[in-house]
Amino acid sequence: MSARVRRWRALAAFAAMAAMVGGAASISTTTAAWVDRTTFHAEASSLETFTPAAETSHDPIAMSPGLEFSVLQQPTQAPNDADVCVQRMSVTNTTAEPLEWWVEFDVDLPPLWGLDPTVPGAFSFDRIRTISFDAGTGVWRIGGIEADTQIVQPGASIGGIGYCTTTSGPQLPDDPALYEVEVSRAPLGVQSCVSIHVATTFPWAIVWSTRVDMLDYYTDAELAGRTELTASQAVATPVAGDPYVFDVVGDDSSRMIAAPWGDRDLVRAVCLQPPTAPDAP
Repeated sequence: MSARVRRWRALAAFAAMAAMVGGAASISTTTAAWVDRTTFHAEASSLETFTPAAETSHDPIAMSPGLEFSVLQQPTQAPNDADVCVQRMSVTNTTAEPLEWWVEFDVDLPPLWGLDPTVPGAFSFDRIRTISFDAGTGVWRIGGIEADTQIVQPGASIGGIGYCTTTSGPQLPDDPALYEVEVSRAPLGVQSCVSIHVATTFPWAIVWSTRVDMLDYYTDAELAGRTELTASQAVATPVAGDPYVFDVVGDDSSRMIAAPWGDRDLVRAVCLQPPTAPDAP
């Protein structure tokens, strides 16, 4: 398990514990990460930061005193696409003075999974800029563009700001705790095959893998002479020293999973069959 996945799971566990003890921990309650509208408000005071139970990389972990921050529309990911767009952010100045605003996020959380916003070409920005980024902690501070969105007037709001990841998007984790794999026997003629069903309740794109031992589904006699491997919607890699054991991942069409996309059903994903006879000369 990667450090980023461990960190996300630890933060999620801490937030759940704080909720159970009824506020005994010093943590602010926020709306769930996948609702349509999420609003955060930092009261104007001597404190410059607050600590909500951030569940995603677009939930703020700190902001300017007196600023109200909203994600007006929950971002989504297209099937088989790790990129994410958070394009409908809004900031409101609740103070009586012009405010040069900033908001901080933890990019180690999903769905950014540690993607560095300072890498050229990794992000496209809409009327915001990076003020600072700490690669060690994942803390990313954004603000407005000079002579455009940098200053929010008293009582005013600025909307239509945000970002999209580009190119290949974040490096997705493979954490078996976030998904379930079911393998079932699926013979077809001379082929000894297994089908694979992958399910998750996780709301953001992740990747999956599994190890398949064909002897869990067929006898030695049934597999005898079946030495030719084929795969469908999957990539199967033989495990050294075990002729019937394979490490399996999805191919380009099925590698990623996310709850909004539905389950993955790979029919006869891995098959063993007798060697194909060579063409006659």
